[in-house]
Amino acid sequence: MKNSERPDIEDSIVVLEERKLLLLEDMKSDINAISETLKPTNLIKSVATGIMAPSNRVIVLKYITGAVFGFIARRYLLGGSGGIFKKLGGKAFIWAVRKLIFKI
Repeated sequence: MKNSERPDIEDSIVVLEERKLLLLEDMKSDINAISETLKPTNLIKSVATGIMAPSNRVIVLKYITGAVFGFIARRYLLGGSGGIFKKLGGKAFIWAVRKLIFKI
C-alpha cells in the first residue's frame, strides 16, 4: 500500500511546489509594483495630477489666492509687530477676506 500511494504524494508535492513558485512570483511582482508607486517622484506626480484635475483647479486657485492675500495683508497692511488687539484684528480681517474669496 505504501508503494501505491507514493506516486500520488510525489505528484502532489510537485504540483504544490509549482504553485508555490507561481505565488512567489506574483508576490514579487506585486511588491515591485507597490514600491514603484511609492517612489517620491511617482508620489509627487500622482498628487500633482490629483490637484490639477479640472474639478480641483478652482479650489486650489482659491487657496493660493487666500494665502497670497493673507501674506500681503499681514506683511504690508497690518505691519510686523503690534499689540494683541492689532494681531486679533488682523487675523479677523484675513479670515473675513478668505471667506469672501471662497464665496466667489
